[in-house]
Amino acid sequence: MTATARSMDVDECVAVLRSRSSDVVDLPRFFAEIEQASRTPIPNIREQVERLLFFLGGERHIELRRAALAFFRPTILAQWQPEIARCADEAAANLDGRGEADLVADFARVVAGDVVCRMIGLPAARREAFDLWTDEARWLTEPLPPMRLLPRIEAALGEFAAAVAQAAAAPAESGPLPTFLHQADDGLSPEDRIWLAMSLYGASSVTRHTLSNTIMTVAGLPPAGRTALLDGKMRMAAVERLIASGTSFQFLIRERRRGVPPGARIEVPIGPASAEALGGACPLGAASGGSVTHVAFGAGVHKCLGAQLARLIIAEALAALVRRFPRLALAGPPSGCEPYAMVTSPTDLVCRLT
Repeated sequence: MTATARSMDVDECVAVLRSRSSDVVDLPRFFAEIEQASRTPIPNIREQVERLLFFLGGERHIELRRAALAFFRPTILAQWQPEIARCADEAAANLDGRGEADLVADFARVVAGDVVCRMIGLPAARREAFDLWTDEARWLTEPLPPMRLLPRIEAALGEFAAAVAQAAAAPAESGPLPTFLHQADDGLSPEDRIWLAMSLYGASSVTRHTLSNTIMTVAGLPPAGRTALLDGKMRMAAVERLIASGTSFQFLIRERRRGVPPGARIEVPIGPASAEALGGACPLGAASGGSVTHVAFGAGVHKCLGAQLARLIIAEALAALVRRFPRLALAGPPSGCEPYAMVTSPTDLVCRLT
């Protein structure tokens, strides 16, 4: 049984996500049963779903989450912030003289992908391959992924795991900056580190999708409406409102553990609830008015552990674009949206660069 509650507000969403009467879907068990019933070996899928923090509960979730949080802590993000800003400025500079460009392929993917690749310890030169493997693997988190895709996902995860293992055995490209694959011992086994790095890279793709959504909003505003993104005191409040209204993740799945009916599934509408919390106002309006209540990063024990990194990437990327192209404007509507049910963002975003 599935209940979809598109009209839920932020408080109701947070209550469900924090409630002890509901829990994440048991994805490892789901794929174990598929493997047994189909008699089709899917060892790579099994390895990956055992470490997807998004669909993991209990002590295993706490163990892996603690290891990931040990890396994505404020002191490490502060070390990376100048490099994130440099990557964003470089990506914007590479658009000079283009007249028009697809800011999904030529900017959002580049900034988010290069930063996260290097932070995890993966070679940025292989970002396109990592993105292809991630796009295949993301079907694992979709409701009832098509059985016909399992062989493709299994092969993609095998190639990805081999590439990550190779990167872990080589020196990091980031120089003195810390990376997840090369950090000091934190109790993770080498195997856990490799597969957790893959799931973290896959989860980071949501940042790229949300960045695309925020670029689409900013490009539709008059130049005067973008000044908050360049104001040191106002920009993070403005970015927070953009993220709240433009989050690409549309809902989170929870299952009832107690109550009536037991086992019922509910889709908590993260994106619609966040947008509703803004009352339809311009995302940059009243940007200095304080924090914005939303659930773009989830809530409870599964709240996004990369939330602050996502904020930094989006803030630096938008500032780099607005500085270099103050009259940036949409050249036309996107040709379509991403093919996933849980994620919504434009597949392309052609803009005039003026």
